[in-house]
Amino acid sequence: MKENEKGLDKLLNTANVKKHDPDVESVECFRRLAKMTKIKYDALIKEGFNKDQALELCKNILSMNT
Repeated sequence: MKENEKGLDKLLNTANVKKHDPDVESVECFRRLAKMTKIKYDALIKEGFNKDQALELCKNILSMNT
């Protein structure tokens, strides 16, 4: 868990987002979003996309296009 928190801190710093104490609902939302993105990536690979193509299609987190 601590490692995930450090990763989120690094991401926020990279994006120049000021750190705040995230509420539990927000953290859970991002966890679920990460899991859904991984599921999408794996499904794209299984369907024959290469790693670069799958990654590109996963960059827009709201896109469900394949």
